Amino acid sequence: MKNLLIRSITGITLVILILGGIYLGKYYFALLFLIIMTISLSEFFRFFKNSGIYPLTYSSKLIGGLFFISTFLIASGIISPLYYIIFPVFILFIPGYELFRKSENNISNIATSILGISYIVIPFCLSNYIVFKEGIYNSFPLILLFILIWTNDTGAYIVGMSIGKHKLFPRISPKKSWEGLFGGIILTIIVSLVIMVPKQNVSVINCIILGIIVSVSSVFGDFAESMLKRNFKIKDSGRIIPGHGGFLDRFDSLLFAVPVYLCYIKLSGIGI
Repeated sequence: MKNLLIRSITGITLVILILGGIYLGKYYFALLFLIIMTISLSEFFRFFKNSGIYPLTYSSKLIGGLFFISTFLIASGIISPLYYIIFPVFILFIPGYELFRKSENNISNIATSILGISYIVIPFCLSNYIVFKEGIYNSFPLILLFILIWTNDTGAYIVGMSIGKHKLFPRISPKKSWEGLFGGIILTIIVSLVIMVPKQNVSVINCIILGIIVSVSSVFGDFAESMLKRNFKIKDSGRIIPGHGGFLDRFDSLLFAVPVYLCYIKLSGIGI
């Protein structure tokens, strides 16, 4: 009972901080996401602590921070997109620095560092293009994404716990079921329709597609992190959020959902 209370309080607090930070403005959003991204990257590299692989933790976090800030400045129109040409230079710093380290498994160290940037940093960088359109900040699309992800989690949990019998990926996550998956998708579609059709003048078919792709991508994001934790025999990515584990545990769904969501709203031209 006590654990449920702690989990509920921290969960509500986290929701308020995330939605509030995004809603308050672009600089609050940037600071919030930069902090979440950096902590998540730290937790990811911690997975390899006893594996004999030593990623370039501090260098990768520095490069990740520079990536995010650069993308924020480009998406907001403060600097030119031409500055994207410096990104490969940032990446080259990783194998360059590895030359001076006295450690084994050099290739694995480099690969793990680049994987961390690809897996965590790039989705957070892409989130800048969700909130910025032609340099103008709009918090609604990103807030909507979080609402849909949380709706999917809620629907999947309720339906899965109630009638879930057929396991989805028992090797990776024994508790998740096909019934929970479809329950999450259906509830997400309903919430997508309720929010967007009356207020955003978005077609029903676009709302349905958006609900489906957010649900499915967020589920695969969750499975991807579960696969990593199972591989390293770790229960939680961290302990920073009482009752919830680490930041990576809470934002794993976002990592897959952001690129898919961004692609769809940009290519379909949805006016949100």
